[in-house]
Amino acid sequence: LVLAIALAYALGAIRMAGKGALVQQANSVESMSNIDVLCTDKTGTLTTNNIRVHALQPLGIGEDELQRLLGRFAASASEGNRTTAALHDAFGGAAAHPLEEVVFSSARKWSALSVSEDGFRGTFVLGAPEIIAPSLAAGEALPELLDAWASEGLRVLLFAHRPAPEPLYERAHPPASGEPAAEPQARLPANLQPLGLVSLSDELRPRVQDTLREFAAAGIRLKIISGDSPQTVAALARQAGLSEPLAVISGLELAGMSDVDLGQAAEEHNIFGRVSPEQKEKLVDALRKRGHYVAMIGDGVNDVISLKRANVAIAMQGGSQAARAVADMVLLKDSFAALPWAFREGQRVFNGMTDILRIFIVRIFTKALLVVGIAAIGSFAFQPRQTSLLSFFAAGLPAILLAVFAKPGPQPHANYLARLGRFVVPASMLMALIGTALFTAYAVVAHQSFNPKVFGGIPTQIGHNVYAAQTVLTVFLIFCHLLLLPLVVPPTPFWTGGAPLRRDWQPAILALLMFFGVMTLSIIPLGRTSFDLALLHWQDYVVCAAAAVTWMLGTRYLWRKRIVDKFLGIGDAPPLDQGPSVSA
Repeated sequence: LVLAIALAYALGAIRMAGKGALVQQANSVESMSNIDVLCTDKTGTLTTNNIRVHALQPLGIGEDELQRLLGRFAASASEGNRTTAALHDAFGGAAAHPLEEVVFSSARKWSALSVSEDGFRGTFVLGAPEIIAPSLAAGEALPELLDAWASEGLRVLLFAHRPAPEPLYERAHPPASGEPAAEPQARLPANLQPLGLVSLSDELRPRVQDTLREFAAAGIRLKIISGDSPQTVAALARQAGLSEPLAVISGLELAGMSDVDLGQAAEEHNIFGRVSPEQKEKLVDALRKRGHYVAMIGDGVNDVISLKRANVAIAMQGGSQAARAVADMVLLKDSFAALPWAFREGQRVFNGMTDILRIFIVRIFTKALLVVGIAAIGSFAFQPRQTSLLSFFAAGLPAILLAVFAKPGPQPHANYLARLGRFVVPASMLMALIGTALFTAYAVVAHQSFNPKVFGGIPTQIGHNVYAAQTVLTVFLIFCHLLLLPLVVPPTPFWTGGAPLRRDWQPAILALLMFFGVMTLSIIPLGRTSFDLALLHWQDYVVCAAAAVTWMLGTRYLWRKRIVDKFLGIGDAPPLDQGPSVSA
């Protein structure tokens, strides 16, 4: 069992790596099958993060002067980002030596410089219009062009200034004796004069529409959480082809909400704009508290906390080292398109592990019941080497190949243990009951009990009838477990009852091939000697086959009539005509 599960994890990790998703935590392979909500920023996922200047709208100055000031502002920033890089690429400009600087942060949504140089003197602020607008001088209004640009999916920034250099930090009072000095707090200067609006474009990733359709087909809801304007994010989501209706909310609206209202907003909305890193963490936490299994994509240092809050943390290869360090999975080459395939691979691993658990637990419970039942009538159920043969054909080889054959597709995760019990209990109990009856029928006239001192169980010393009964029981159990394979992975509706219809013939063909292998081993002398099997007549094999078919039909009847469901607390069984897709 351990080998089969390890193989399933390893195959999943290898397949994911081949598609561009590097697994850093092994359990994330299976966890991908549980995800029903994916939280992500638009930048680097929906878009390529290749930002360019789209247009300028001067306010009170000429366009050439606005370009010159923006170029110098971008060149003078001590900590560049993609926005300042795009401005510098478009407008150039020489770097100044600021008196004070406030670097951009996702929490503030603005950056500022206080400078005093020829041709570049004053306090300059660049950031989100709705954040800077309250600090504009009285009577200053922003043009309607701002909303028009945002509705086109463009990122819009406001550039404003004061003619004189101003302090950019609130000076803290001297600390009391023995207390650490307080960090100065950045402040947005008042009475700013708008200089202009700048719009930035970011192209959509190739195949992003196909990727979003695959998310929807997998039953995964997408939540776009961004620091940009809600209108900009919503417009890009529409351009990307997000299929579900867009419900938009801003971080400013989330700020005053209670935990209950925040959870409701997280549930009902799928576009979140002007969200701070702290709000992003709270949204992920709220979704988890409402029972969702959440994956989070992040690439910056500010995303680390929300990544750690998520069930599955996914980082971009081009992101920060801190984000990659806490991630369960890293998208190589920042390939957002690899994620739907990774989700399907997680479903494949989960489905394979479920199939493996079913056959293993059926074998374990059946053997335990047989050992106890047959011991009660004064005998042993198996020879040691017979159990080796049974383990190989009933669980060892099928488990490994089921991990290889597994197909992706959604499966219900609720009441997982109860659903597993629904499959295992009828199959194990009926198999043990018929097996005990077979053993008793063949051994009823035996007078000698098993002698543990005799190596190999020589028939003349333990009683030929008991020896034959052990062989018949072994063959019967192997036949049952071969029939169990198409019951676990039903190729046609005839085999459904305990598992949904798969339409996958590979396990059934495997069962047929293993049947010929068992018959060969039980007929040739070398096989019988190797596994302590008695030489049976053809009638005995017919009896074993008939008993196995009886077990299969009886088990299917119990499953379909839901005989044990009420004892396991299962209100509804899996549909018989639905299940994992057979597509790769």
